[in-house]
Amino acid sequence: MGLLDVLGLTATGQIVVGAAKPGEGSAASAAKTLPIWQKAKDKAGGQISQLQSALRETGHPLLMRIADQGLNGITDRLQVGLQTALMEFDGAVAGHRIRQRDKALEAVADFKKFLADDPGLPLLAVNPLGVTMTLREDLVKAMATLEASLVY
Repeated sequence: MGLLDVLGLTATGQIVVGAAKPGEGSAASAAKTLPIWQKAKDKAGGQISQLQSALRETGHPLLMRIADQGLNGITDRLQVGLQTALMEFDGAVAGHRIRQRDKALEAVADFKKFLADDPGLPLLAVNPLGVTMTLREDLVKAMATLEASLVY
């Protein structure tokens, strides 16, 4: 959205009645945020799957239980809230985008806090099973991209 759109003006300086306000563009014209999350989630999920396989191969009951939890078990359902907020933002129409953007930004902030504070994530990166884990770094980058995409 350009400056003229924000101000509700045409290129000739005429006021456009009903011009969209910042953050209230139509869902069809706005860049979609959900694909950003899905790409990062899929990459993280692939790494988690590799780690799950390695954990199961140990045969240790505790490690097998950890393997059964997958990404949902690690994120404590934060990813579901984030995905829902992004879907609602992407589908929102004029007049509702600001509210949906705020919900999505809150979900991103919650996920960023998890990524910064969870004591188990650094352990994934240095696992002794030979599985390369860039999950934390990849998701931090995705959260930054989402924040930039959600702010007008």
